[in-house]
Amino acid sequence: RSMAFGAICGSVTGFSMGLVDTFNMVRKQQPPVVGVEAITRLAFSEMARSGLIIAGFFSLYQASKYAIFSTRPTGADVYGLTAAATVSLLPLSLVAPLRRYVPFSLTLVGVD
Repeated sequence: RSMAFGAICGSVTGFSMGLVDTFNMVRKQQPPVVGVEAITRLAFSEMARSGLIIAGFFSLYQASKYAIFSTRPTGADVYGLTAAATVSLLPLSLVAPLRRYVPFSLTLVGVD
């Protein structure tokens, strides 16, 4: 259930992020993107990419948090949350093009 929750919340957040990224790309692109079809194609590709990446991150975070909290006798604490966030942020931090997703991922961890 934790991974499903992570996938749902992560994908919704990722889709929203992709939409905002598309708006910023269209606004700053030179020469400007014209045509509804080109903008729609760009929006769907960005939304899909961001949705999958953030859903994967938050699913991994929820799974590692569940694993840590089920094995620790103290239950939920700051050290367990920090370990779960570190484990799940590591793939995003190591790959340079994915580093732009780290602030949004930390926001999800903070909300959780």
